Amino acid sequence: MTDAPDRPWLLTREAPEPLPRVLMGLFGLPPLWGAWDLVVRPWPAALTAAGLPALLMGLVALGLGTALLGAALLAPEREVHVDPLRREIRDSGRVRGLGSLDRRTPFDAVEEVAVLRDRATDGPDRLQLVLRLRGRRRPLVLMSRPIEARAEIEALAARLRAALQP
Repeated sequence: MTDAPDRPWLLTREAPEPLPRVLMGLFGLPPLWGAWDLVVRPWPAALTAAGLPALLMGLVALGLGTALLGAALLAPEREVHVDPLRREIRDSGRVRGLGSLDRRTPFDAVEEVAVLRDRATDGPDRLQLVLRLRGRRRPLVLMSRPIEARAEIEALAARLRAALQP
């Protein structure tokens, strides 16, 4: 991170860890087996009216399995940049081989920068740096860290609040 007030700076970079990627890949295989059993093996019968429900379920299972395997193999990454010159927060996601998806939030749309305790996790509680945006009910989560990283997340929240000042 640079200390120049007018240059864009990286707030956070997140990439999935190997274990969740492996689990996503493993959960992606059974729907593909279901698609095989529902559509491919009884192929001519799947085209009849009686086979239509099996065909639809098989296509849904194929889509679900493909999405999970794709997420596991392509490993989406997320970066959040703060750009004081353009007065926007750029939330970009990149997927290997597919390009990037950007969401730009203007500074004017931000009502509040908050640090919240997330209790809705499977493991220990975590802290989240969130933006409350005008016109949205749910806050935009910028980053999530363990409780032990409170000093780091509070410092980033203070820096973000300072950047949002006109």
